[in-house]
Amino acid sequence: AFCNVLVNNGGAGLSIRNQDGNNGGENQLTSLTIADNTGYGIDLSTSSNPDGLSVVQNTIVWNNAGSATGWTPGDADTFTNNDYEGFFGSSSCTPDGDGNVDIDPQFQGSGDYRLHITSCLINKGTSTPVSSGDFEYDFEGQRRVLNGQADIGADEKN
Repeated sequence: AFCNVLVNNGGAGLSIRNQDGNNGGENQLTSLTIADNTGYGIDLSTSSNPDGLSVVQNTIVWNNAGSATGWTPGDADTFTNNDYEGFFGSSSCTPDGDGNVDIDPQFQGSGDYRLHITSCLINKGTSTPVSSGDFEYDFEGQRRVLNGQADIGADEKN
């Protein structure tokens, strides 16, 4: 999944399911905003192998009923440049060694999940993701990398 906003769902923000119960570490989440869902931010609970995420980068998981079920960010092969409530990262604007923070993303508000100009997530993402996919543009169709570095989340603040 690339550059999507998954918000205000009546359950998990993102549920990853696999019929055989073995996800095999093939799922890659890049530049997502997962917020304000009534269930978990990311739900991988039906997998008998919780190592179902190989890459989580430039992703915000914030203000959900729960952060994750069935896995922890440490299970991902690559977990860098994220704002993940309640798990890894610095609780200040200075990211930890992997570029992760655990800080209010400062959305615009009132259902607007674009970053506010004062957000610490601006220019804190990686501009060279493990899997590029549709990484060239954000969810609004704007260039993904402005001012030399991507922002964390689905929105690129211009």
